[in-house]
Amino acid sequence: MGDEVSRSNVAPVVLTPLIEQYLKALMAKGFSVHTRRAYEKDLTRLAVWLQQQGISQWNSVRIGHIGQFLSQSALRLSPATRARWVSSIRSFLRWCAAKQLVSQSIFQQLQVPRVGRTLPGVVGADEASAVCEQAATVGDDALGLRDAAMLELLYACGIRVSELCGLNVSDVDFPSRTVRVLGKGNKERLVPFHALCGQKLQRWLQQGRPSMLGDKNTQALFVGQRGARIVDRVVRRIVKRVGDQVGCFLHPHSLRHAFATHLLESGADLRVIQELLGHSSLAATQRYTHVDLSHLMRVYDQAHPHAKGVGKETVAKQTKQKGVS
Repeated sequence: MGDEVSRSNVAPVVLTPLIEQYLKALMAKGFSVHTRRAYEKDLTRLAVWLQQQGISQWNSVRIGHIGQFLSQSALRLSPATRARWVSSIRSFLRWCAAKQLVSQSIFQQLQVPRVGRTLPGVVGADEASAVCEQAATVGDDALGLRDAAMLELLYACGIRVSELCGLNVSDVDFPSRTVRVLGKGNKERLVPFHALCGQKLQRWLQQGRPSMLGDKNTQALFVGQRGARIVDRVVRRIVKRVGDQVGCFLHPHSLRHAFATHLLESGADLRVIQELLGHSSLAATQRYTHVDLSHLMRVYDQAHPHAKGVGKETVAKQTKQKGVS
C-alpha cells in the first residue's frame, strides 16, 4: 500500500463517517490542521486494511485486528512513527468507547510503545544568522521579500510553522514590536520581535504582499503565489531550500529550537522561554536544557553561593596532598 491513500475509492463508507466525526471533535478541541491531517491519514490506512479483511463495522474490531494491522503495515516505520500510529488509533478507539461504539477493553489493551527521547538538532547562532541573511539576498521581488520576512520571524519569535501560516496582518503590532500568536488549544500569546525583523515585515507588507495578493481579499500575513494564505508544506520547502544553500539541514522546527536554545544560552529564564514558546508545561521547555548542559553548569557555578570557588579550592587541596605524599 502506498503512502498516499485515496479515501474516495478505498475507504469503506460505513467506517469513514465515524472517522470524520472524530476529526471534527479534534478540531473543536483546538488541535492543529497538521495534527488532524496526520490522524486522518493513520485512521484511513486502518479503515482500508479492515475493509480488506472483510470488516465493515467498528464494533467488530478486536485487539487482534489492530495487532495484525500494525505488524503488517508498520514494520518498516521508525519507532516514532509507529508510536504515532498506535497513539492515533488508541485515541480514536477511546473516543468511540466513550460513545459506546466499541468495547472499552480494546483501547485499554492497546499500549503506545515508549520511544527514546532524542535531542533536537539545533543550528548555531551563526548558522541561523546565515540562513536569515541568505533568505534576504534572494532578491527584492515579492517572493524574496516574503521568504526573508518569514524566516526572520520564525527565528525571531520561535513560533511553530502552523502558527506562522495562521497569522493575520492585524496580529502584527509594529509600535510595540509584538505579534499575537494563536497556538495549540486556541491559546493566544504575545511574542516580541526585534527591529530587524520588523523592517523585513514592513518591506514585505509594503512592497511584496500587494503584488502577490492581486485582486484577492485575505487577512493572511503571508500568502502564496496565487494570493491565498500560505500553507505549511510551502514554508517547509522554502526553509529546507535556504538551509541547503547555506549547507545545513534545516526545517522550521530547527529555528524554533535555535530560538529557545540561544535565549537560554544568553541567560533567559526558562519560564520566560516557556511563555514565548507557548508550552503548556515547563517539562516541554526543559528539553532545551539538555542541549547545552555545560552552559547551565557554568552559570550555576558562577551564581550559586556555595559553588563559587569550591572547584578551585578542591583542586588546590588535592594538589597539596599529592605534593606531601
